[in-house]
Amino acid sequence: MGTENNDINVEEIMEQIRENIKERGYDKIPLSFEDIKISDPVIKGDAKYDPNSFNKEMTYLNNNWNNDWNIPISGGGMRAKLKKVVRKVTRFIVAPIVSFQNEYNASNVRLMKQMECRIEELEKQVAELQSEKEAK
Repeated sequence: MGTENNDINVEEIMEQIRENIKERGYDKIPLSFEDIKISDPVIKGDAKYDPNSFNKEMTYLNNNWNNDWNIPISGGGMRAKLKKVVRKVTRFIVAPIVSFQNEYNASNVRLMKQMECRIEELEKQVAELQSEKEAK
């Protein structure tokens, strides 16, 4: 690395992180997966079809299926530089995972749209059958 101020010294940054961890006592706290709170289920108990809720969720899914992993890093200083380094180092791991997740999300949105179309077809068939029954 050169002597310019724009160069990033990863080892220096990592050493500062290690020092911060020791100063704060985080190195003495054992971490385990049990410490990570897992979200509650999205749907609890019996769920019933609600057309308004369905349309609201479909709109949300259609607008939010694509995850942009390359979110701009705000601010400056050492923290921003560290984030940029971490992003560059992990790009080859994160980008394919996010791409796969986006494909999966898009597939789910398309499936939900197909389900919506099928529900509409069935509702029309039920209405026609009710009309035929009432006409007899």
